[in-house]
Amino acid sequence: MKQNKRIVFLNCAHYSLDDRIFYHQAKSLSENGFEVFIFSLKEDFQQTDENITINSINAQSFSQKNKLKTSISFLTRTNPQLIICDAPLAVFAAFFYRIKNNLKVKVLYDVTEWYPSKKNVKNLKGFIKFIKACILLIINIMAGLLSSAFIFGEYYKSLPFRILYFWKLHQLIPYYPDHKYIKQYPNLRSDHIFKITYTGIISREKGIDHVLHSLALVANDFPDIVLNLQIIADFPTEKEKDHFKNLISQLPSNVLIDVKPFQPFLEFCKQIGDTNVFLDLREKNFENDHCLPIKLFYYLACGRPVIYSDLKAIKKEIYPFNFGYLVSPSEHQIIAKYLEKYLIDYQLYYEHSANALQASENKFRWDFIKNDFISFIKNFIKL
Repeated sequence: MKQNKRIVFLNCAHYSLDDRIFYHQAKSLSENGFEVFIFSLKEDFQQTDENITINSINAQSFSQKNKLKTSISFLTRTNPQLIICDAPLAVFAAFFYRIKNNLKVKVLYDVTEWYPSKKNVKNLKGFIKFIKACILLIINIMAGLLSSAFIFGEYYKSLPFRILYFWKLHQLIPYYPDHKYIKQYPNLRSDHIFKITYTGIISREKGIDHVLHSLALVANDFPDIVLNLQIIADFPTEKEKDHFKNLISQLPSNVLIDVKPFQPFLEFCKQIGDTNVFLDLREKNFENDHCLPIKLFYYLACGRPVIYSDLKAIKKEIYPFNFGYLVSPSEHQIIAKYLEKYLIDYQLYYEHSANALQASENKFRWDFIKNDFISFIKNFIKL
């Protein structure tokens, strides 16, 4: 394999088999003749899949300095011509490798997260929290400066870099799924059971309270219908787990809860479609409002209605939203009425289901942006 066809995904914030990195970007590059390596600091994991080699280690207990050294050592052994980075630390490692070993290597920053985000400063308060947020913001700005070019997952997260580094190459590659991964289920309605699916993180901030309160209202209005809530998610803390247990103990008896831990990507894609509607009622704050939810596009690919918090990022990306409802997450009565519409009006339910699948097949699928991604990488490497 020619040296100029070798690419490394350097992951400091994502796992080896990340849906965007492994199952979409790396697979597509491999299919187009690139030799692909993935190195993650999140887990001990080794695998060779076709033309993709994964050599990851669990370095979460390492100091930042040792994480840098470990990443640079891997890059030195691999000698890539392009390094795709998922976080500022990865960009710094790639830059130091470039200065020391290979001035020709290109450094590409794939921006998919806010940095800093709430989780980076969640246990801090007051002035210390402010200072750390400022330091992390400066680090991210520096990472942009040290990058050769950018890939952006969504509009709002691209803005700081496109404004500060307007002269640098960039490409928007949204979170659209490859439909080959999504299992399709017959869209059958029952007069006695209605299935609802919630995925991600089980917490108040992500909207589990709003989901359960809304379902309780529907259950009281329709006592003869079983509302089966499928949850594929993890608890971030024991406190959230205890809070959830307390909530479900107060639900009407016709609300059944099935909780599964968050699944590996392929299992997740197989399981989520066995539902009648998707619910995501996360709190509206600056970060959530300006984050485009990846899983929304997977819900659409399943061909089911969705009821989502009225996020600015969704309205920026998707119009018309004719396959469900965008709502204020705290307006439980309104959310319950929307759910009840699907219980009563089968024509509306099937119309929104068809609209969801049509939107996914005609607009929001990986096949439509894969060539943009591959062309950008090929042209970038040639520069």
